[in-house]
Amino acid sequence: MRLSFHDAAARTGARPSTIFRAILSGRLGCERDDQGSYLFDQEELEKVFPRARRVAPAPLARAFRDLPAFTAGTEHQSASVARS
Repeated sequence: MRLSFHDAAARTGARPSTIFRAILSGRLGCERDDQGSYLFDQEELEKVFPRARRVAPAPLARAFRDLPAFTAGTEHQSASVARS
């Protein structure tokens, strides 16, 4: 599977600058598409950045989108539960 630069950074948890340095040093290979965007092979990415296997591909915000909104009333309730 081919990943974009943004997806590669999200999947590995590495900063884009870290990924770019890995390209420049020759540790990480990549391809370029017709627009010049970087494309990474998922297997090679996981070899260079082993953490890639542990990070969920979905953004963290998506995991919390169905939670109820925080309200002032629950702040007091949450504080009393935390003290228990």
